[in-house]
Amino acid sequence: MKTSRVTLTLLIVISLGMGVAKAEPWIAVKTGYNCSMCHTNPNGGGMRTEFGNAWAQMNMSARPISDDSKPWSGLLGPGLRIGGNVRADTTYHTIDGQEDRADMALSEGRVYLQIQPLPDLEIYFDQRIAPGGSLNREAYARHWFGERQWYIAAGRMYLPYGLRLEDDSAFVKQISGLNFTTPDTAVLLGREARQWNLQLVVSEGAQSLRGKALTARAEFVHSAWRGGASIHSNQTDFGERNMLSVFGGFRTGNIGWLAEIGRVEDTSLPDQSQEHDIGLLEANWFWRDGHNLKLTTELWQSDMGSTSRRQSMVWEYTPWPFTQIRVGGRVLSGRDIQEHELLFLQLHAFF
Repeated sequence: MKTSRVTLTLLIVISLGMGVAKAEPWIAVKTGYNCSMCHTNPNGGGMRTEFGNAWAQMNMSARPISDDSKPWSGLLGPGLRIGGNVRADTTYHTIDGQEDRADMALSEGRVYLQIQPLPDLEIYFDQRIAPGGSLNREAYARHWFGERQWYIAAGRMYLPYGLRLEDDSAFVKQISGLNFTTPDTAVLLGREARQWNLQLVVSEGAQSLRGKALTARAEFVHSAWRGGASIHSNQTDFGERNMLSVFGGFRTGNIGWLAEIGRVEDTSLPDQSQEHDIGLLEANWFWRDGHNLKLTTELWQSDMGSTSRRQSMVWEYTPWPFTQIRVGGRVLSGRDIQEHELLFLQLHAFF
């Protein structure tokens, strides 16, 4: 019974497709910047800053805009900024013993809005408008103090945990349950300095269980490498879910490396406890302007006797500013599961 549950979980994870791309931590590793250089959220992901929009137009595409052009900044007026993402996917699945399946879908339509009534006060919204109608993902207020090195935020937000990978279906994101599909109502205290990023969060619990959760994340950023750790503890009426992750990145020439390992101990399921060890290693080869080749290997081991592996290869082509084409494939294999292969093509427009 336990093995079948693991198999079903894996198939659901992979059948969701390639995940929805939200952030690119390898770019931060490549440039040596903090995530806050390109995103309004110090943890990365979501709305892009004025610098992030300019970098996307002048440094990321195969045909960047000229120096004398005025780049899109996202500013609509004093204290008002807008952004968004639209993604359309074509996927092809093969699962041993099942009929092959091809799908086409609009996987994401998302709008970001930031209102800044005061220099140190920001109000932020992340609203998914497609598919399936409108759904709020983030809505919070953030106040900066201490010469903008400290901030406090309250509202609905994504919890800071591990690397903010572009792939929500990666084992380190799916098994932890803390990704771009699981916002939580929380209060966050953070520090944003040149080399140290710290966050401490008290939340309702992103695992859809009654109780309270505590999350902490710390990261040291160097121009050529970075490393950090995060913990999450969710106390519920049924038990506890405790997690630890260690993560980092570095660059060698045009290759940006990312790595994360994690441990999940869960006693919140009725009459059942689970322990999971998860890991990821990723290489991003930005071999010429507008072209990035992403190679990823992942491992998931559980105390139920299951060992799963996933390998991915993705080519990301950005022909023009704010337009990206992603082509790739992923293979899932392991003990007590059916091998699963996924091919996909995604068109991504962002601003």
